[in-house]
Amino acid sequence: MIDQNVRVRYAGLSCLALLLTELAPKAQKKYHQELMPVLIKMMNEEALIKMQTHAISTVINFANGLHSEEEEADGEEEDNTQIIKIYSASLFESLINLLKKGIEHNYEPLQEEAMNLLSVVAQLIEKDFAQYYNVLVPLMT
Repeated sequence: MIDQNVRVRYAGLSCLALLLTELAPKAQKKYHQELMPVLIKMMNEEALIKMQTHAISTVINFANGLHSEEEEADGEEEDNTQIIKIYSASLFESLINLLKKGIEHNYEPLQEEAMNLLSVVAQLIEKDFAQYYNVLVPLMT
């Protein structure tokens, strides 16, 4: 995902998204410290809007893997929400910027993925989402 070639980075994101789905939640728990900083960096620094959108899609897979019915039954859901809370501040900062960029460039795929990620993360962090509410809601009107 850090290769110079954009096609290699795109393929890397695709593979990672699939792995995060298939190996959830073990992959998220074990590798979040390595994965999330790179994914957030890609969301912020990729030059191509399509790559930023794809990075968001990969983070959606990451977050979806933290929300599992089996984990809820075992009481491990709380541990999983703590993982996403570690990254929530930088994640929401990136989402706000990308949502603005999607609106500015009238690029619906970016707007949709940003909203999807927003929804998934808001469900995970529940009441802690309140601090981001006032910033995000005006963007949606």
